[in-house]
This record gives sequence, C-alpha cells and structure tokens, in this order.
Amino acid sequence: MMIPNSAPGDFVLPKCPQELCFNADEFIKESFSVDQFLQDHRRNANLEIMRDDLGIYLKTLRSAMIELINKDYTEFISLSTNLIDLDKRLDNIQSPIGQLSGHIRQTHGKLANTIEEMNVYIKYTGNFKLLSEITFIQFHINACKDKPEFEKISSNWESLKQCLLTKIQNLLLRVYNNRESSKVSCFIIALVNLTDVTHVEKLINKEILAPLFDELINEESLASDPRSLEGLFARVLSHVDSFKQIFGAIEIDSFNLLVNCMIPQVLKRFTLYVKSIFAPGNADMFHRRYKESTQFLDQLEDRCNDWQSVKKVRDCEEYKQFINSWNVTVYFQLRFQNIAGKVETSLAILPGSDFKVDKNKPCKLAAVKQTWECIEMCWSDQVFLPPIVRRLWKLTLQIISRFCTFCDETMKDDWPKTDVNIQKTLFLVCLNNDIQWLRSKLSSLVDVVSQKIILSEQKRKCLQDSLEESLVVLSGKVTLIEEKIIDHVAKESLAHIRSVNDIPRHFRLLNLNTTEEMIKRYVSLLIAPPLKFMNDFPGSKEWLLQIFSKITKEYFNSVREVITSVQRTEESLRRFKKIREKSGGDNSKSGGVGDEEKIKQQISLDVEHYRTVVQKTGLNINDVDSLSELVQIVERSLSKQTEE
Repeated sequence: MMIPNSAPGDFVLPKCPQELCFNADEFIKESFSVDQFLQDHRRNANLEIMRDDLGIYLKTLRSAMIELINKDYTEFISLSTNLIDLDKRLDNIQSPIGQLSGHIRQTHGKLANTIEEMNVYIKYTGNFKLLSEITFIQFHINACKDKPEFEKISSNWESLKQCLLTKIQNLLLRVYNNRESSKVSCFIIALVNLTDVTHVEKLINKEILAPLFDELINEESLASDPRSLEGLFARVLSHVDSFKQIFGAIEIDSFNLLVNCMIPQVLKRFTLYVKSIFAPGNADMFHRRYKESTQFLDQLEDRCNDWQSVKKVRDCEEYKQFINSWNVTVYFQLRFQNIAGKVETSLAILPGSDFKVDKNKPCKLAAVKQTWECIEMCWSDQVFLPPIVRRLWKLTLQIISRFCTFCDETMKDDWPKTDVNIQKTLFLVCLNNDIQWLRSKLSSLVDVVSQKIILSEQKRKCLQDSLEESLVVLSGKVTLIEEKIIDHVAKESLAHIRSVNDIPRHFRLLNLNTTEEMIKRYVSLLIAPPLKFMNDFPGSKEWLLQIFSKITKEYFNSVREVITSVQRTEESLRRFKKIREKSGGDNSKSGGVGDEEKIKQQISLDVEHYRTVVQKTGLNINDVDSLSELVQIVERSLSKQTEE
C-alpha cells in the first residue's frame, strides 16, 4: 500500500536501517509501483533477502505505531466516547439526504435531456455560428464603408456573403420539401438577417409557389376536377393550409408570407390563367361561380391572423384585379331582361272576359302574383349578388311603378269590352284585394335586403323612405279602385233612375192607377246591381253602403224634381180651373183621385220598397246618405196633398 506524505507537525515515517536493501522514502512516492520496486531491487538482493528486509521494516513500523497510540491514547478514548448514538443521528439525516438525492437525480435527468436537445439543435444549426460571425463582420463593414481600406475587402465580403446565401437557400428548399417546419423557420430567419424580407419573398414566389401553381391553377385543372371550380378552390385551400403550417409561426416584423406571397399569387393565377370562370354569358353559371369565389375569398381571409392582415390582402393589387374581373354589370343586364320581361308580359295586356281568378289563394290575379314573384326573384339566393344591390333595388321600385301604371290602365273607360259586365267589377275587386296583399309583402322588403347585406342606419333609412314613397302611390290606387268599383256598380243602377221621370207621363197620358207593377218596372232594376254585388262579394259591406249612398243621392234628386214638377203642374191646373169657374165653364170632369195624388202615391210605394230592400241587406238605413231625406220628402208631399 502507499503511505501518504505527512504534513508538517504530523507523525514522521520511521527510517529504514542502513543494512536493508531499500529506502523507506520509496513507499511514499506517488509513482510507487510494486512491480517496479521488485525489478529495481532484485539486482541488489534476491527474493528471500527482500522478504527478510521487509519483515524487519514491518517490525519497525509496528513499534512506531504502538508508540504513536500510547502518545495519543487520551484522544482515542475521547473519539470513542463521541461515537455514542452515532447510529441514531445517522438515521435522522438519512431521509433528507434521500430526498436531496432524488432531486439531484431528477435535475440530472433534465440536464441530460436539455443537453440532448441542444446537441440536436447544434447538429442542424451549425451553420448559424458562421452566420453570427458574418452578421458581426457585416456590422463592422457597414461602419467602415467610408474608410479607404473598404474597397480592398468589399469584394471578398460580397463573395463570402453570396456563397452563404446560396447554401442557406438550398438548405431552405430542401427542408421545405421535407416539411420540416422548425428547420424552415431557422433558415428563413437566417436569410432575413443576411439580406431582407423582400429577397425572401421573391425566393418563395419563384422557387416554391410558381412551380406549385403552374401545375395546379389552370384551365385543364379546372376542367378535370369533378367538382369544377369548387373542387379546385378546395385543393388550393389545402395547399394554403400546408403553407401556413410551415411558414405561419415565423415571427419577424413585416414578414407574413401568407399575406404577402401566397394569397396574392393564388388570386393572380386565377385572374390570368382561369379566365373562363369570369364569363358572364350564362347568368346562372356566373352567379354560382361568383358565390363560390366570394366564399373562397372569405376562407382565405379566415386564415389571416388579424384584421390588419385581412385589410392588407384586400388592398393588394391582385385582390382588386380578381374582384374587378367579375363583370356584374353584364350579369345584371341579363337578369334585368329576364325579370323585366316577365313583368311586362304579365302587365302589358289588360284581361278580357276570360281572365281567371284563384279564389282559394290570398292573391287572386295571375298578373299580381307574377309581379310579386319577379320582385321576390330579385332578392332570391339564385339571383342576388352584393355588388348589384343598388341596381336590384332600383329594379324593384321600377316594377312597383309599372304595376301602378297597370292599375291606372285597368280603371280607364276604354277597358276591353266583356260579354258579362260584372267581370270588370270582379276584376277590380280582386285587384283591390291583391294590391293590399302585395303591399303587406312589400312592407317587409327592407328586412329581406338587410338579411342579404349589412346595412347602416343611414342606408336602411334611405331604402325605407324610397319604399314608403312607392307604397303611398300604391295605396292611392286602392282608393281609386274602390271609387271605381262603387261608380261601376252604381252606374248600372243609375241607368234606371230616369224611369222616375216617366211616372207622371204614365199616369197622365195613359190614365193608369197606382199598382205594384210600376215598382217592378224600375225599382227592381234599380236595386238589382248592388244586390248582385252583395251576393258575389259578401264581405264588402262598406262598399255596399257607399254604392247605395251614391244611388240614393241620385234617386233623391230625381224624386225631388218629379214631386216639384208635379206640384207646379197641379198648381197651374188649379189656377186654370178657378179661372174657368169664374167664367162659368163646365166642371163636370172634376172629382175622384187626381193625377198628382196618384203620382205621389206611386212614388211613395217605390221609395218604401227601396228602403225595405236596403234595410234587408243588413245596412243601417240611417248610414245611407240621403235615404232619410228621400223618405221625408215623399211623406211631406203626401201630407201636403191631404191638407189641400
């Protein structure tokens, strides 16, 4: 064994006797070796002698040890005393030491993992050590551009820089093709630090996006896709998502490859190489492809991280060119010709006696139904597009205006002659009903538009005001049609009013008596049109009241004129009779019921019958204009006749 060298003041190793074959200092050397020891001293003594000499030196060491123990005996005793209860104290510190050992092992494991990750990172980013050095050199070169020595090193620096750029670009393309996103991010950062963002964007456009889109976005790809444009958009979005997954996590100021490269290149390719999608010749196909394209734009914008990125996409030239490629003006003209043509066809010709009425539906007339369907078509999902909302709104108002013109034409006196006069009344009643039905539909039209696009309060108010103006005009047609209905029915009755003026002639010239037959001659004809109107349209009591009021006014005027005329005639006859009596003329024909009385009695029977019929219709006779006055004037004329 090797005995350590003693420190100053400690026990000194006893020396060997001089007769021994070795020196004691050899045992305390750091290079002591048993084999070397035997080899060195075998030349001086054989093994037996060496054994004997070592035994002698061993006895010397034992004697020195005993002497040392005797010298430090007190300290040995004290040491043994201090070792009492050592086991308990060791047990007390065993648990904390075990916990500390566990923490040390856990920390050691974490350090080992971190070291492994750093080794992997260093393995793949070894070139960046050189990049840091280049950046450092570039900083000093920029600071020395004005120095005379700069020209000597500038060419070398540019060569070195270009060599590094080429190497990093090749590495970037390689790791991109392998879809190693973490490595792509490292090389992108290296390129941006070595050059600038514009250089990187040009590289991505040329080396990655151009080859991809040359193959993907073209007319052949569109024609071969089973889902046509929708399928092509889906494939493009798949590549966009893959592109974003690789490049989207790079955090560099003003660096956004999705917004600056990917989306503009996609829109540019569609604008230049898939022009067939913008063809407006087929309105239905144009509408479908426009909707699919706007949905595609929305999906692209959804992949942007924030509103600023969306705004930047919308402001780019490629986005504007893509939007402007859709000729919505031609599309609207196609829709206008179709919709306006249907409206004009249904409203251009006034109905004849053979027009049909669908009594079981809220809208009775085909022309009104077609008008609403055309308005509804403007805002249907199959026609509406946001860019033409103003044109569609103008077309809607034009359709309403054209319908109002149609209403005016139906109320003219040169309405086509029909075999049955009541057909015109039926048409006007149905038209009145349908106008109110149409108005109720139109009242919610602004809400329909607001479901298609977002309207500000100002724009919504503008639409509502313009619609209200059209509805006011349309409502005015209801009033005119009601007046026309009333005039039309009353006109049929008023044609028989002149029969009242014939009553005096019948009694004076034909010398007839008061009979019920006279009532049937004209009163029945007088009341027949409103009674038929009541039977045909049982829910029109208010119109019936106005019809009877119009007839009664004329009837009252005619009766008043007849009574006045009869009274004047009889007054003249009485004066003439008195003159004859004074002159001694013959009075043999006097006596009996005079013509005046018979005329007034006949009129009284006629008016009473008229009043009874009006009352049986369910109307309040006090509400019928001039009816009370008509009854009163007849009663007064009879009472005056009795008094005379």
